[in-house]
Amino acid sequence: METKALYIHIPFCDHICSYCDFAKVYYREEFVLKYLERLKEKIEEGLPVLATCAGLILLAQNVSNDEKRGFATLPVTVKRNAYGRQLGSFYYEGGIKGIGTYPMEFIRAPYIESVGDDVEILAEVEEKIVGVAYKNQLAFSFHPELTGNDKIHEKFLELIKVSNN
Repeated sequence: METKALYIHIPFCDHICSYCDFAKVYYREEFVLKYLERLKEKIEEGLPVLATCAGLILLAQNVSNDEKRGFATLPVTVKRNAYGRQLGSFYYEGGIKGIGTYPMEFIRAPYIESVGDDVEILAEVEEKIVGVAYKNQLAFSFHPELTGNDKIHEKFLELIKVSNN
């Protein structure tokens, strides 16, 4: 069995390694593929998911500027790096349906170009869709974990509670 290396980004991980913000994890590809296959099945069965930035891309059924596909459990088409590279990152305060005004940190962010049936649009920035809900999935183009505002995470906890009933 061949062992490969996977780099996992861990923001602000200076307590793990003082010289970078990446951690290296070794894995066996067949184990990872089985795990990812089972995770996709769980999402399709109703496992609540909160996806942000690259997580949105992972869930999207279509990526307009990339042939690669992830789980394809979210009926949306996204555009990767839609606002440009690192220098295109920005901050915006805008409304989120059911939450209100929210600080949004966009870092090499995608946006949603189109949504399928039954996808609820939760947030838009300058006429671009940046937040959606679909069944057990919440997905946002930005990084709510960087804002200090817990309202999106509280909405996710509500989704978990509902799914457990």
